[in-house]
Amino acid sequence: MYEVYVPLAGQSDAWQTVDAVHVHGQVYRLIGEMPEGEQWLYSTGQMVECERQAPPQQPDSEDTVLVARKAVVPASL
Repeated sequence: MYEVYVPLAGQSDAWQTVDAVHVHGQVYRLIGEMPEGEQWLYSTGQMVECERQAPPQQPDSEDTVLVARKAVVPASL
């Protein structure tokens, strides 16, 4: 299992870490449950293409994390 940083809908600098499973290459399926009252840009069950980079809240960090960049439709795999 992996943790993916997912942006919150309507908030340019707010993120939530979400449990995910690796599908293929840079594609992960989000499996974490969305907390009540929170709205992610991507939903549970959705596949997302991720990029490894510094945590969004710590751009100068040498650590890297998985950050969701765009939704992936299953036919594109």
